[in-house]
Amino acid sequence: MSNTTSQIIDRASGLISTMGRSGLNALFPRDFEVYMMGLELTTSDGQLIDYLSFPILPKTYSQNEIVRINVKKTLNGVSIISSKSFTPKSVTMSGDFGVSFKFLTTQDRPAKGFLFSNDAGVYSAIDTDLKKIKKVDLAFNSRVKTGYGIIKILQAIINKSTGLDSKNKPFKLFFHNPTMGESHLVVPQPNALTINTSVENNGIFSYTLNLLLVAPTSEVVGSTNSNLKNLGSSLIQRGVNTLSKNVGRLL
Repeated sequence: MSNTTSQIIDRASGLISTMGRSGLNALFPRDFEVYMMGLELTTSDGQLIDYLSFPILPKTYSQNEIVRINVKKTLNGVSIISSKSFTPKSVTMSGDFGVSFKFLTTQDRPAKGFLFSNDAGVYSAIDTDLKKIKKVDLAFNSRVKTGYGIIKILQAIINKSTGLDSKNKPFKLFFHNPTMGESHLVVPQPNALTINTSVENNGIFSYTLNLLLVAPTSEVVGSTNSNLKNLGSSLIQRGVNTLSKNVGRLL
């Protein structure tokens, strides 16, 4: 093994020991993966509404890498036209969150964002109309959820992503995916979310989520570009989940 190779390995090992693999991913997202994902719903000006760090990663994940090239036959041969602009990509993922209790991490939300949050009793795009009187459905616990409870949070985020904020502008939905070193503004596909349960799966609720990546987070005007902050929350999420088996006795 050459000295150069040894130095590279020692450097990587040293960085992992001091800042963890997630920190290494934050610095070099194209070289080191970290297994976590998160959905972030914000107002049009970037005020945080809801955030879900997946406590269990999807069982399946697929992403279509589409290339925008137009090939035309001309009198002199073939003409190839390409584009430098971002081409939307479709993402499909499926899985479940099990049945045991999971601790969910929180992030500080300004008043504007809280008005539309799950904690404020807003669970669908219809509920985001602040002119209507809403009945707040009390949660058993806003920070500890069963797998079914997390499915309902996912359902609420996807549904509300089609709503409008107090400025009558669309909400923004971001998909942070450090496993691919990426973060994007996304919109739900027409068949955005499918929820299933079956006897064969022991009654566990599972989901299939279909999203369209429309722009890198860094290119979105008004974006908080909070990938690093979300990364930290995801780490806490994974740590506290180790305690989930004992939560039932504490509630």
